[in-house]
Amino acid sequence: MNGDMMTGPELAALRKSMGLSQHDFWGGLGVTQSAGSRYETGRNVPAQVLLLVRLMYREGIDVRSISGQDWAIVEYLRQHDAAQYKRLVKTVRQLRAKC
Repeated sequence: MNGDMMTGPELAALRKSMGLSQHDFWGGLGVTQSAGSRYETGRNVPAQVLLLVRLMYREGIDVRSISGQDWAIVEYLRQHDAAQYKRLVKTVRQLRAKC
């Protein structure tokens, strides 16, 4: 279950393993409970929703707290100081591995 290719039943299992109601799980992604229910029972899940699932529930990134300026800073750093960007990525991975 990588978040990018999850099926409806896998999404339901992930939600239940987290102890979340459909309202809370899907609402955290900006998706209505009724749409989430349809996804869990077989309706095709848009790629954008699967990406949000991966970021929020697999990677632990609350995308609601990321601003456009945050993305711009990351993009600037990636393009103009690749070495610093790589050092920061490595540091973050090491910190996350300790958790």
